[in-house]
Amino acid sequence: MQNSAMRVLQRAPRKALILSPVASHPQDFGNRRRVYQTCEFLCQQGYEIHFLLYPMEPDWMARVQDAARDMRREWDSFQVIPASRPFPLQSPAIGEHHTIDEWWDPTIGTHLSWLFEREHFDLFVVNYVFMSKALEYAGLRTVKVLEAHDRFAGRKELLLRLHARIESFYTTESEEKIALDRSDIVIAIKESEAEFYASLTDREVISVPFWQDQPPRSRRPMEGNADVPLRAGFIGALNVVNVANMEAFLAEFESRHDIAAAPLLFDIAGEVCEFLDTRHPQVRLLGRVESLDEFYDSLDVVAVPMTLSTGLKIKTGEALAFGKAVVAMDDGFDGFPAVDEFHTLDSFAATCAALVALASNRPRLAKLEWRSRISALLARRRKEAGYRKLAAAILRVEPKILFVTDLPVFEEGNAQVERLAQWCQLCTGVAATMIGYLGEGVPTAPRPELLEVEIVAMGDDSAPQDSANSAWDKLARRYNIIEVVLSVDGSLAPQLLQIARSHCLRVILDTWRSALAATTLTETALPVPDYWQDWEQGTDVLVSATALRYRPRLFEGWRAKRAEGSLAILCGPDSKDRNGVEILIDGITNIEPEALTLAAAPDAPFERDFFARLLAGRRPRLFFAIGRNAAAHALCEAIGIIFRTPCLHFSDADLPILLQTEDGMPVLCETYADIARHAGDPERLAEILPIHRSDTGWNIYKERLIDRLASADRRAAGSASDGMGR
Repeated sequence: MQNSAMRVLQRAPRKALILSPVASHPQDFGNRRRVYQTCEFLCQQGYEIHFLLYPMEPDWMARVQDAARDMRREWDSFQVIPASRPFPLQSPAIGEHHTIDEWWDPTIGTHLSWLFEREHFDLFVVNYVFMSKALEYAGLRTVKVLEAHDRFAGRKELLLRLHARIESFYTTESEEKIALDRSDIVIAIKESEAEFYASLTDREVISVPFWQDQPPRSRRPMEGNADVPLRAGFIGALNVVNVANMEAFLAEFESRHDIAAAPLLFDIAGEVCEFLDTRHPQVRLLGRVESLDEFYDSLDVVAVPMTLSTGLKIKTGEALAFGKAVVAMDDGFDGFPAVDEFHTLDSFAATCAALVALASNRPRLAKLEWRSRISALLARRRKEAGYRKLAAAILRVEPKILFVTDLPVFEEGNAQVERLAQWCQLCTGVAATMIGYLGEGVPTAPRPELLEVEIVAMGDDSAPQDSANSAWDKLARRYNIIEVVLSVDGSLAPQLLQIARSHCLRVILDTWRSALAATTLTETALPVPDYWQDWEQGTDVLVSATALRYRPRLFEGWRAKRAEGSLAILCGPDSKDRNGVEILIDGITNIEPEALTLAAAPDAPFERDFFARLLAGRRPRLFFAIGRNAAAHALCEAIGIIFRTPCLHFSDADLPILLQTEDGMPVLCETYADIARHAGDPERLAEILPIHRSDTGWNIYKERLIDRLASADRRAAGSASDGMGR
């Protein structure tokens, strides 16, 4: 390889499933913009976005909106899950508080069960805690993320203090904890709520404040014109918190004489106006506005007089993004970096006083606007930092299986590569899988079996151990690698085995590689073709599997050939076995005149062109696998199972053996000559020999792998000094 640095040779496609009760389009409400923001970030990280909408918004509950077209264009797929029952958004809880699943619709679970049985998703993002039951349907390989949006524990008590109508979802801390514990990662919308969630759960909680960039706006011309009144404003959606706060603010605003004397106008926009009433000459209720740009362009300052509320005030972030000066109370600016005293006022009265001061002091307004722009810059950086933390957390939580190999994983036709590719493919159905490649060359086209596998160059021929160790350290810091499959040969094998075991508790050896097979013999006397430890039963228990899980693609044409005759295959023969092959060829009718070599000696590697030479000949009705190489025997048997062709294993070390003759009588064969004499016509022998096994071993392997993944610590990576998977 030309470069010792670890580099990506093939990226695996990554899929994110998003479940939300609110649409991502149009972005005319704060929660919609938040949903869109997270999806957009995941797109930038290389994820496909598959969006499931369970509509809880009044417009979507009435009918599918025109915005569905935009969502289909924006995301890789978009589906609406219809509700199975009317949804009383404003109805009170059955008890004192809502239970966490009180709003759950079983239709969602039915759809998710169907979907997860048919698709693999690397990430599942569920929006709102009252939808968290959906996380229980995710597969083992899926990282589960709960986008909280808002704190709902204590919401009822907050509304009572505001003297507001009790509506929407409200629950208790113990119920909200249930939702948090269903996830791997919780996203909070501001730091104060992240601290609250962290006090309830041991899941990783990350604060990702909302921020949405806007094009730079020009300032409203005011300088030097004292006749132009200061125009302040507020925009809010229709919810009881907005209504209660604006009613209290207007009561203060309308009662003040300094307000009446000030050159000041106050515009209120948004659906919050539906529940407000005022006749004050300096206040206008605009209702829903068609253009946010025009609304903000008309303002000099945005006021956010909010107290006793939850969540991030997206209206504050929006005002900052538009470059406006912002006057806010503590609660209204919570989650944003405050850099001016007018950002954290303590009362409605103080808010009104600040607006009066700005109306008569334009330099102070300019200073507030400049400081608000600084706050906007810091808020943007906080959002970016939060999403970076989220991306890193996903990698740490996501369970990965790492294959480390020096085999040419990109080429087809190599028996060992075909088997390794099928092994990787099996693992991708259970966990995200990657290959650390120690060989030469780069892929020219992806193998179908490895389409979902990420491949990284992990070594350097000039110093393979040092570069592999360095690469392993990088992988250990970044990923949660729960299992390593080591498939290497030569003098590097024991060194890499030592590195693997220092980084990961579970290391599987591919004993088709002679160096690893030799290492295995020092630990166990069981002659198995490949093995892994059954850790749940004890470290001394070994489980074996056969070679191939299914027919390789290059055998398609061979399948069409008519099966006839028999073929001897050299599977690690010694000198006595080679003499025996000559006896079999001379003594058995309708057998190929030359044996085909798979492994030239008991410890020899497979011939790389074995498949090509096998496919070039006729398809036999019977295989004779001659020699002591158990892996070669396993490959011959796998091909036999795939093509319903009996396979007889012989080696001089195993003689004498019992052989069933054509008339069904057992006969003891002490030499190869006895075998040739009693085998008779191989065409008829093929008809009476068994060609099926109850299990090839891969089913057991997958079951154990699923069990191990289910019990693995999905938050272990990066938290322990010994690295991957410990």
